Amino acid sequence: MTCQAAQVVDSLVHTGRIDRESVGAVQKDSGLWAMHRNALRQAVCRHCAFLAEDCDFQSDCPSDDLEPCGGFIVLAFLKEYGLIDERAMEEVQ
Repeated sequence: MTCQAAQVVDSLVHTGRIDRESVGAVQKDSGLWAMHRNALRQAVCRHCAFLAEDCDFQSDCPSDDLEPCGGFIVLAFLKEYGLIDERAMEEVQ
């Protein structure tokens, strides 16, 4: 079982909306996570089976050292660089 964000990334690749080869290496950037947190929560995370009990990152009071799931990291990167938007993420779910 994978998180919703990972499923969305997989769907974006399989539908040709993003080309894995052209994206390059995704860098971890907590600033991007914070910047896109609410948008990704609404577009993706609210549909995730892990949100209610297993997702500390999207909890009401997360600690500062928590990292999101890998799918969230990739989606925040893609969103920041204009490779996807909320509509694209919602359409592949």
